[in-house]
Amino acid sequence: MITNFTFLNTIFNDAPQPWDIGFQDSAAPGFTGIIELHNTLFFYLIVICVGVFWILGSVIYYFNFNKSPIVHKYLNHGTLIELIWTITPALILIAIAFPSFRLLYLLDEVISYLNIYETSHHRYWSWYYFI
Repeated sequence: MITNFTFLNTIFNDAPQPWDIGFQDSAAPGFTGIIELHNTLFFYLIVICVGVFWILGSVIYYFNFNKSPIVHKYLNHGTLIELIWTITPALILIAIAFPSFRLLYLLDEVISYLNIYETSHHRYWSWYYFI
């Protein structure tokens, strides 16, 4: 019966909590776009970190001096690997740039409902408000 009275329960309405991770619910479409951009960039960050740590682990495991004392000369300096590590970051930056620029241009709308005309006199200022 006590649960039927909602005024007895604490309602936070998405208020920030101690040690809360993440964003609050958005009240504007611009902030919704910012949250979506954050989630997209976080996905790319996780993919990059998993790839880098996988490559680092495989290099440490397979290129041990005890396992292969002689390293082939084309294993470290190859045209293909240099093309891959040059083109891949460029493609990642392009994938990040498109949603960033889209959000930037969507948020660039400036609407001024109040214009302020400010005049400086010898010892005081005067302001005029225009709607």
